[in-house]
This record gives sequence, structure tokens and C-alpha cells, in this order.
Amino acid sequence: MKHELLDQSCRVAFAALIHDIGKFAERAKIDMTPEKKEANKHVFCPFDQTKGYHTHIHAAYTAAAIDAIEKQFPAIKGENVDATPFQQGQVDDSVISAAAFHHKPGTYLQRVISVADRLSSAFERSEYAKYDERENKEDYLTSRLIPLFDKLSTDGNKRENLTAKDLLYRYPLKPLSPDAVFPQSKQTPTRQEATAEYEALWNAFVADLRLIHDRENWDLWLDHFDTLYSIYTQNIPSATAFGTMPDVPLYDHSKSTAALATALWRYHRETGTENVDALKNDDERKFLLIQGDVSGIQGFIFDAGKNTRKNAYKILRGRSFMVSLFSECAALKVLRGLGLPSTSQIMNAAGKFVIVAPNTPATFDTVEKIKEEINDWFLKRFYGQISLGLATVAATQRDFEQRNFKVLQSKIFESLGTAKLQKFDLCRRNAGVMTDFSEKFDDAKGVCCFDGKMPAQKPVWEFDPDLKGDYACQTCLDILKTGKKLTENANLVIAETKVEDEDGWQSDVFGYHIGWKRTDGVLRHWDISLPQSANEAQFSGRARRYINAYVPRDEDKQIKTFEDLTKVNCYEKDGVQYVKPALMCIKGDIDNLGSLFQKGFGSPTFATMAGLSRQLNNFFTVFLPYLCQEDERAKNIYTVFAGGDDFYLIGPWLDMARVVPTLRERFREYVCDRDDITFSIGMCMNKGDDAVTLSGMAEESLDKAKGYVKKDGEKIIQEKNAVTCFGQTVSFDDYKDLMEKESRLDELVQKYGLSIGYVYGLLSLCEMADKADKDFTAAAWRSKLVYKTARFVETSRKIQDEDKQNAAAEIAKEIGDAISNYKTDYKIALFTWLYQQREG
Repeated sequence: MKHELLDQSCRVAFAALIHDIGKFAERAKIDMTPEKKEANKHVFCPFDQTKGYHTHIHAAYTAAAIDAIEKQFPAIKGENVDATPFQQGQVDDSVISAAAFHHKPGTYLQRVISVADRLSSAFERSEYAKYDERENKEDYLTSRLIPLFDKLSTDGNKRENLTAKDLLYRYPLKPLSPDAVFPQSKQTPTRQEATAEYEALWNAFVADLRLIHDRENWDLWLDHFDTLYSIYTQNIPSATAFGTMPDVPLYDHSKSTAALATALWRYHRETGTENVDALKNDDERKFLLIQGDVSGIQGFIFDAGKNTRKNAYKILRGRSFMVSLFSECAALKVLRGLGLPSTSQIMNAAGKFVIVAPNTPATFDTVEKIKEEINDWFLKRFYGQISLGLATVAATQRDFEQRNFKVLQSKIFESLGTAKLQKFDLCRRNAGVMTDFSEKFDDAKGVCCFDGKMPAQKPVWEFDPDLKGDYACQTCLDILKTGKKLTENANLVIAETKVEDEDGWQSDVFGYHIGWKRTDGVLRHWDISLPQSANEAQFSGRARRYINAYVPRDEDKQIKTFEDLTKVNCYEKDGVQYVKPALMCIKGDIDNLGSLFQKGFGSPTFATMAGLSRQLNNFFTVFLPYLCQEDERAKNIYTVFAGGDDFYLIGPWLDMARVVPTLRERFREYVCDRDDITFSIGMCMNKGDDAVTLSGMAEESLDKAKGYVKKDGEKIIQEKNAVTCFGQTVSFDDYKDLMEKESRLDELVQKYGLSIGYVYGLLSLCEMADKADKDFTAAAWRSKLVYKTARFVETSRKIQDEDKQNAAAEIAKEIGDAISNYKTDYKIALFTWLYQQREG
């Protein structure tokens, strides 16, 4: 019964997902005879009696588009495929009619999709009747999608009253790729150019649609199709009607419509109220928004034992991947438990997800049961170190309307905050002492040599012969093997039946079996490969999840270890190796993210909230891996995690120090050159290859960057949007300038032979300059600099006598101005230069 219900839910979701595919098809000018177009208009489009013409013409193209490509779909016609009962005498309630009749609904299912379409757009009933009455014939082809970032308001920059003409950026009409996620300066194509772009996009979409198999499995097929649809519609504006700002992607509007329609259909089905009057009730709590959040991520990823260091690159990769898998599998368990398709999961990034479900007692009981099952699994495996918070918010149809959605949005954020404080629901369940933890310890094996906490169980040397005599817990061994398998596979399979690799590797999460090859009982089959092209769509016929990370490789395609990375910046001169081997990590986080979501839009909608989440995530999961592959400055960066709103990178210390301006500049381009949508970065350096213990220091550095305040007198002119490096916190503009100052310092060294001792002595002068305003003795720093420089120049054999006066003046002015301007922050430039001079 549950399988049949899931199939029916998939059909409803699919009909809602493609309800506006006609907008794509119409703009692409797909083949349709004038007679067919006229017939479709009469059947599917409303007729305005007062004005004497049909409106919502894209609905006619929705029917034509489905006719053109339905051979690639699972069964949508014939016996036993109707999504819901329909009254005798009504138009056949097939997927085609349900999708195409959303502006002229006659049957119950058509009305369900029509209501979901309205709620996704946050319209009230009266507004929806006028919505999209007649597309602007001048603009519907040439309008390009306005980035949500361009219109996002911040505390100091209110933009809700701006018009489309005021906004200067647009997305290119291209499929998803590392290039296509970046906005471009606004340029309006000709109608001929616009049609050609849409036609090329449509043809590529149709070609890739043929790659999808699994048509006998609705749930699996729909997951694949959802990825395909996102790739080709994420840069298409959903609405281009008169007076409408084209800022909502067709994909996000369609996906939220699908989630709402499925929940709405299921609610009325399960409550026995499948009638038009019940559907019109806007004040009944029909929806349950389910939020999931995996907590304890940082501690889990960076747990360290005595042998963590040697296998750190494998451990970090495996743990980071497992965190992503926890979130994906938790969402899957909720979806499967409720019999909902993948399209009901409206957001998933950085360990968090949102699912739209019907608000019935059965739904609530199932969610509570699943939460308990998952947390029991976490308690058994990790003894309370990791947990899943599941928060629920009930909502009415009216809650999704424009004037009410902000209130609903606040409830969503508040409920998740509360759930985080109720870890494991210890006050509501029988949560006894976990006595088996101590019982599992074996004195001969001790604690796990990788996490330093869990009872060791198995010999490590079976996995790594170099670690003879050490033992590890089963979880860490699984993680090590997972880290290795990740580098060898581009596919991931989640199945109900046991999956075992040829070398005996197997893993399970929440009762689901994880593998790399197709098997019986497959629930999900994902492409997890990294982007391979800057400007081409990457679709393999399978659903895509961005849960893999970039790792640097050598010329033989072998993964570089952290020890390898420490030596990247080393060089040899006159038989001496310079630059001591070291790693640096970067921990970054979007500033004021909660405020951006809660206050960023004057009139937020469900679709804009989902779209903003997806677009932020794309920078870290689509663009950043490609940057690391292609940019010389980033190719040795090891991505521990990147997604949602934060990232953690490790690499050779000098490469990392120098790539920061690139990361900031590309992010600024990504958010339409806004200087008020930012991230902050904490950096820390460690000699040698001990990457795991860097995390605590990186977190402290990030906290300092988040606390950065820049003033002009008493006026605060900047908060956050900063970087902490070598203990100093500066703005990104200042950091970039300090990196240039380091290059200029090196030029002075090469030109005049400045010694390491001379440069090292500048550190104390920076400290004096910082105290000069409060300590008059410290104000002598500049005279000390002049004296120190003059003495050096006087005794220098490299500088000719006739050049010494000018040399001393140039050095003292260049360095003196830098110290005067930056004071102790100039240490960033000094340390960057000094660490390059150390013998390895």
C-alpha cells in the first residue's frame, strides 16, 4: 500500500513540477502547428470575456511540451496510473491535464496544483486571478533572470523598492555549470538571439532527458528528473508578466509548487476531504514543515587520536562525506517513512534539510518515531556526540501568502533553534546510562587510535600495515575505507538490501546500505562526481548530489597526502631547502546569514527562500571545486567541507595565504559586487602535517574575524567581512594590500639586500606604533626605524656609496608608511615574508 501511495504521490509531484514547462517550451518555439496551438489555447487557457483574448498562453505549451517528450516518462496514461479519483464526466485527470490545466482547473487534482502554484508565488486568491494574465510580449523572451543577491536587503541597504530597471545584473540563459552560476552585467538580447538561446537550451534538455533510465521506478526516476530539471531551468525566469520582477527561477518556483501540491493532495486524501470546498479552506493547518539539522558535526570531523595525523587526509575526507550522508539519509528516511518523493525535500545543504509534508496525526507520529530511531542509531554508534534535531511547524494555506509568510518564516527558524536545545529529547524519553560504553573496552586494545575516544575493536594493520599493533573502532575503519572509496567512484547507491564491495567494504546509515554499484532494492543512485567543465552541463542520467569534495592529486593522479602538501611551497637554493614545511587552514562562514534569510526580502515567498539557499550553496559546491581544479593558486587546496554557508580548507601555507583575495573577489562577483553580502575567514598555520588539530585554532581565528569592527571616529563603518591571519584581524581590502606589501618588501630585499634580522626587527616597531597614541615613548618608533635603516644601509656592501642616501630614504619611507598605516597588522606581511626564509 505504501509503495502504491508513493507512486501516486510521485505522479502528483511530477505534474506540479512541470506545470510551467510551457514557459520554457514557448520561449524555445517548440514545433506546434497553428491549428494545434489554437486548439490548445481553447482547451487549456482561460478566456478573458471583457478583453476578448486567451490568457496564460504558456499553459497551451505545457500540454504540447509534455506530448513531445512523454515517451521518456514513466507511465502517465492508461490503467491504474491516475493520481487521484475524479468525478464522473470530468476531463481525464492524467498528469498532462493536471499540469496543463493549472490556470483553468476543472477537476480536483487540477485545482490542487493550481492552489500550490498560487501558494508558491505567495499570492492571495484575488491576486492569483490576475497573475500572469498576459505576458509582456516585448519582454517574455528577452527578460533574463535577476539574481536574488542583487535585490537582497541588508541592514544598511534597503532594496525592496527597487525595480527591475534599477538592478544591474542578470544570469546567463545557460544550464548549470561553474560559469553559469555567476551573474553578468545586464544586457538585453534581441528577440532572435533570445529565441536561439532558449532553443539551444531546450534541445540540450530533451537530449539529456533520454539518458534517464529507471522508468519502472517512479520515485527513483523522479529524483533523476529533478536534477535534470534543475540543471536546465535554474536560470530561466519564472514570471515575465507586466509589472512582475523576473527574479524567481523557474526551477525553484516549480520545485516548491511540487512540494506543496503533494502535501496538499495527501492531506485531503488522508483526511477524506477530497472536495473543492475543503480545498478552498485557507485557514486549516494542512501542511507540516519538517526541518532536520545534524548537530555535533565539528567535533566528529576533527576528533583526534594518536594515529590520526598519519591518515588525516583519508579520515577528514571520510568524516566530512559521512556528515553529508547523515543529512541525506535522514531526509530519505523521513521521505520513505511518509511515502513522499524526493521533490518534497525543498532544501538540503550543510547538514540541514526542509521537507513539506501533510499535517496529519499519522505524519506527526511517523516523524517522532523516525527521530527516535535515528537518534538511537547515533547513540549506539557515537554515544551522544552526534544527533539529529527534527523540528516541525504546522502551516495553513494563508500562511504562505505574501503578507503572512514572514511570520511563518520566523516560526521555522525559531522551531529549529528550540530543537537544537532538546538534543535526543532526553526529558521525554527513557534515556538511561549507556553502560555498554565502558563494557566494550578491552585493556589490550585501549581507545581507538584515530578518534581517541571510542573503544578499539579491530586491528588497524589489516587496513594499513604501517600501523602494526594499533587498534581502531569499527566506525573509524569504515570511515577510512569510505575516504579511500570516494576517490575511486563517481556514483553512490543507497539501497534497502545489503551492499558489499569486492574487497568486503560495506556501510550502513540508519538501516540503509551504502555502496558504489547498483544492486537490488536501490532507493537512490547519485552522481557525486565533481564538475568537469566551466561552461557545460554535467548530467549523466542520474540524480546529482554535491557531497563529494575536491582533493589535490600528483602527476600520477595519486592523492597528495598532507605531508606532500606541506612541501609544496618549499624550494632549494645553493643546496639548502627553504620554507619550513607547514599547512594552513581556512575556515570561512557567511556573515549574518540568518538576517539575510529573515530580513533580506520585503515580500519573501517559499520559492525565494528555497532559491536563496540553493544559490548560496552553489558557490561552494559547484564553483569552488572547479576553481580548485583549474586555478593554479588553488589546485593544492584540500576541501574538508564546503556547502550551505561555511567552508573549511587545508593546503600549503603560502598558497592558502595568497588564495584568500581570490576567494573573496570571486564571492563578491557571485553576489553581484555587493560589499554588504560577505563572509569572514579565520586562518591558522601549523608546522608539519598535523591538519586535524588545526580546527580549534581556526575556529578561534574565525571568531576574531566575526568580531571585527572598523570605525571612523565614533561611527562604525564595517563589521565582520574580515580575515584573521597570524593573529591579526583586518578587512579583506587591507589583507589584499598587505599581501601586496609583502611582495613590495621582497622587492626591497632583492634590491638592497635587506637581511632577515633587519626584517625581523620590524615586528617590534609594529608593536610600538600600535601603542604610540597612548605611550609617548612608543611614538619614537619612526625615528628608530630611520636609525635602524640608516645603520643597515651604511654597512651594506651591496649598496653603492652614491646610492645609500636614496636607498635609506626609500626603505624608511616605504616601510614607515606601511607601519604607520597598519601598525601591528603589518605583521601579516612580515610573517608571510619571514616564513619563506626559514630553512626546512
